[in-house]
Amino acid sequence: MKKNSWILTGLSLLSMPTWADNDSANDIDIIFYGGLAGGGAYHDAQIDRNFSSFVTTPSVSPPQPVSQSTLPFSGDIHEFAGVGQLQIGAGLRYEFLYLGIEALGQLSNGDFGSTQGEFDLIGVPAAEFPSSIFKFDSHLQTNDFEPAIDFKPGLFLSDDILLYGRVGAAWNEVSLSDNAHYDLINHGALLMDSVTQSENVIALRLGLGVEHYLQEQFTIFMDYTYTNYGDVSLTKNNNISGILEPGGFPLDFQITDYSTASDINKQVVMLGFNYYL
Repeated sequence: MKKNSWILTGLSLLSMPTWADNDSANDIDIIFYGGLAGGGAYHDAQIDRNFSSFVTTPSVSPPQPVSQSTLPFSGDIHEFAGVGQLQIGAGLRYEFLYLGIEALGQLSNGDFGSTQGEFDLIGVPAAEFPSSIFKFDSHLQTNDFEPAIDFKPGLFLSDDILLYGRVGAAWNEVSLSDNAHYDLINHGALLMDSVTQSENVIALRLGLGVEHYLQEQFTIFMDYTYTNYGDVSLTKNNNISGILEPGGFPLDFQITDYSTASDINKQVVMLGFNYYL
């Protein structure tokens, strides 16, 4: 009788569930998904430009200053664009908590727009130059394709509605281009100049979204993402000599042009779907 008791006890221990099969472990779901999305982007940046010119007459010894001008300029640029997106991700779900990671690629027109301006040269002799105008434009651009990766924490508000946030990074190239020329009325353009500064940047991404499970494997989502690319600056120096026309008035231009594009950012609203494996 005692021997049979030990056998029954052993069988009962073998039939007990292990830790891997208990309810706590079963509550953790590992999920993988992929999907597509589309939406719109709002590009925004601040352009600050400081242009200074010092014009002298080399035909006179010593050279005499003709004009000395300084132009501080500041302006905002804005642009709208459509966006397409492909995303893949993975996550862990434990009861109402969600913890995920998502890799994505966005395709969009990376043009941020441009600013234009002009001003009259100060102190130029009216007899020699009836009207002397400096014109410029600054243009900001990113690559059309942008890869990114996001950390996605979230909460299930119900069995089929997930509220999530985004914290991640995007990789892109930001290019600032400056174009400038002197437009001398009745004489044409004396100086043409163009410089571009490009920088590879890792941009900060922050966002918030909601996802709705239509079926166990199919969801739709909407989210908002803010991306900040930081600042890009360029400086160019030119020493250029020019004569307006044969027998005209010779000039030497000493030019310093400093430009900064700051608070370069993109705001995107997306609507899309995911398919869960």
